[in-house]
Amino acid sequence: QAAIDDLDARWRTELTRAERSMIEAQLSNPLSLYLKGQQRAAGGLITEIFVMDNRGLNVGQSDVTSDYWQGDEAKWQESFGAGLLHIEEAQRDESTQLMQSQASLPIKDPRTGAVIGTITVGINLDAL
Repeated sequence: QAAIDDLDARWRTELTRAERSMIEAQLSNPLSLYLKGQQRAAGGLITEIFVMDNRGLNVGQSDVTSDYWQGDEAKWQESFGAGLLHIEEAQRDESTQLMQSQASLPIKDPRTGAVIGTITVGINLDAL
């Protein structure tokens, strides 16, 4: 957990700096580029997409998230731990001023059915 906390602290620090090597590496990986394309193809209906691993760490994302570790949040805990769909209450995003909600789903290994991660999709409710 200490290593996870260190990674999360580094991410949060980079959010305020010009040098953002960890964030830039994450946003330029193949999964992040794919997710960015999917967000763009949705024509404004999707505000963000991010995928987390079995520890709640981001492994791909369409945009910068406010933190790197999602494992302490209900979206990851319910979708990974319980294998359930988790839908956040609708709220106005402070940075974009859009009314949005997030839906989080477990990602399962197609061979074994074991939950190996989660995906969260931000939905622009104003666009619906």
